[in-house]
Amino acid sequence: MFQCSKKELILSPPPRRSFSEMKVKVQPYEKPCLIENAAMDSRLCLVILSLLVVCNEIQSFEDMTLSKSRNLSCRYVDMRNKSLLSYNDLTKQKALLVLRSRKQLSKEYFEPEGIIFVLKDSPVNTMKFLKEGSLDLMCEINPYFTDNIQILWPGIHINENMGEAWFVGRFKHPNDNFQVTLFFTHLSEKSLEEEDLSQLQSFPNADIRHVLPVFMLSTQTPHVQARLQEDALLNCDFSIGHHANVNIDWKLLKKGGQEIKLLSYKGSEKSVVYHVKGIMMQVDEVLKGSASLVVKHVDLEKEGLYTCTISVNSLFGDQLIHLEVVETPKVTLNVNSLLLKEGQEQKLVCEASKYYPLDVNIEWLQEGRDQTFLPTVLKNVLFSSHKHNNDGTYSLSSFFMLTASRLNDGAVFTCRVEHTSLKHPIRKSVKVRVEESSPFSYQELLLVVLIIVLCVVLLRLIMHLNKGRTSSKPKPY
Repeated sequence: MFQCSKKELILSPPPRRSFSEMKVKVQPYEKPCLIENAAMDSRLCLVILSLLVVCNEIQSFEDMTLSKSRNLSCRYVDMRNKSLLSYNDLTKQKALLVLRSRKQLSKEYFEPEGIIFVLKDSPVNTMKFLKEGSLDLMCEINPYFTDNIQILWPGIHINENMGEAWFVGRFKHPNDNFQVTLFFTHLSEKSLEEEDLSQLQSFPNADIRHVLPVFMLSTQTPHVQARLQEDALLNCDFSIGHHANVNIDWKLLKKGGQEIKLLSYKGSEKSVVYHVKGIMMQVDEVLKGSASLVVKHVDLEKEGLYTCTISVNSLFGDQLIHLEVVETPKVTLNVNSLLLKEGQEQKLVCEASKYYPLDVNIEWLQEGRDQTFLPTVLKNVLFSSHKHNNDGTYSLSSFFMLTASRLNDGAVFTCRVEHTSLKHPIRKSVKVRVEESSPFSYQELLLVVLIIVLCVVLLRLIMHLNKGRTSSKPKPY
C-alpha cells in the first residue's frame, strides 16, 4: 500500500485562559500515514482552522472593546498665561488618555495636533473611576507648575529639565456622580520599558508621553442636598502611590462671598484643629485615604461651596462640593369637600408652607365631572406675599373665589405645587357638589316662620286682652 509522510498539527489548549490567550502550537514531526486516514486528517484540520478563525474574531472584538472603553478623549489646556488671558483665549488642543499602558497602540490614535498620554500601571487606583462605560466623562489635562520647586517622589526618576514634567487631569461625571483630580508625571526614557521605547520609535512624529499616576483626589458627592437639622456627609478621598504624610484643609465659601476656614490637619502630627463648631472629620480614616467631613445639624448658615484641599510633596489638589439646604413644601387646602347652593360663593385657598429655597410654583387646575378633557389652568388666581418663617423657610398662599353654578357640579379643583426639592409636583384636590337653589333661601324661610309665630302670639294676646275687658264690665242689674 502506498505510504507518505506529512506534518501533523496538534492543538494544545491552555488551562482555563481566555480565548484571546489561546495559542495553536505547531509541532512538526515525521509520521507515516495511510491514504485511508487522509479524510479523517482533513476533517481535523478543518476543525482546527475553524477554531483559529473564532479565536481571531474574539481577539479582534476584545481589542475593539478595550480600545473604546479604555481610552478617554480629553482637552489639553495650557494654563501658563491664565493671569493674562481669559479661559477662552488659552491655548487648547486635543489629547487622548490611554488607560491601558500595555495595549499596542495603532495608527488611528495618532493625530498630528493631539497629545497622547499613556497611563502606566500604578498603586493609585485610577480604574475605580476611569473604567469601562466612562466614555462620557468630561476630561481636561493641564501642565502642573511647581514654581521651580523640585518634587522628589520615591522610586521615580523625573527629568526636571523637561518643559512639562508634571500634569494634572480633572475628570467629571456628566450626572455629577463623582469628580476626580489626578496628578501624573512624565517619565524619562530611562524609566521606560522596551515596549514603551518601541512605541516611541514606531511613531517618531507623534507626541507620546508615558506618564505615571502618583496622587489622586476624588469626591462622590459633588452636590449634596440636606434638610434642616440633618447631618450631611461631604465625601473627599485620596490615593497616593507611596506612604506619605498629607495635610488637609477644609474651607467654606458662603453665598455672600464670605470665606470661612473650617479645619486644618497636619499629617506629621496626626492632629486636627477645628476653627468652627458643628463639623467632624475622622482622624483614623485619614490613614485609609479619607478626608471626608460631616456637617452636623445643617442650617442656612452652613450652606455654600466647600473646598477640600489635600497636599503631599508640594502637590496641592482640591475638590469642590456644593452643600444645598432643601425643604419640601407642606401643601394644605382650606376645605376638603364642598356642597354649595347654586349662586353661592366660596373662597378656595391653597397654602405651601415651610419650603426652601424660595422658588416655588403654584397652579390651580379644574377638571370637569366626566374628566374627558385635559385639566384647564385657572386664570383668576391671586397670591399672597411670601412669608419668611423664623427657621429661614418660606410660605405662600394661592386663592380664588368660586361662584357655584350647575356647570361646577362634580368638578374637581386641584392645587399643584412645584419646587426644586420635589421630583414630582404635589397635588391636593377638592370635589365640588352644587345643588339647585329653592325659591326661598333657608334664611328667608326661617324669617317667614318667625313672622307667622309672632303674628299668632300677638293675635292670641289681643284676644286674651279683649276677653279680660269684657269680663270686667259691671252688670246692669
